[in-house]
Amino acid sequence: MNPATIHPPHALLAAYNDRDWERFGDRLAVDAIYEEIARPARVVEGREQIVAVFRAWAEAVPEARARIRREVIGTDSIAFEIEWLGGEAEQFGDFRPTGRRPLARAAAYFLVDGLEVREFRHFYDSLVLYQVLGIGG
Repeated sequence: MNPATIHPPHALLAAYNDRDWERFGDRLAVDAIYEEIARPARVVEGREQIVAVFRAWAEAVPEARARIRREVIGTDSIAFEIEWLGGEAEQFGDFRPTGRRPLARAAAYFLVDGLEVREFRHFYDSLVLYQVLGIGG
């Protein structure tokens, strides 16, 4: 499928999976907003800052890939149910990985304008990452 003909969120996640940061950034509006609805929560504004967040995630869990399980497509918005699949997490701060392979289920909401993502809200259970690192249960 030609990347120009697929919805921006599909292209964004495909670029993440390929670790193609230029293509990832190209699908974001310059003033895009990314919000993680997790613990800790965070809001990031701007294309370059959002790319930096996803590069950091890719470095923390190098084998992580997104798989879209279900989707709902509206006129200017798209929602996904996503499985984040990955290998063993690298050392994360003071914590060393336990050898557990992460599988995190998430939901994502995208507001799109043409071929660009204007807003990306990511709802996920951060406990999965903590479990892989041996923090908590």
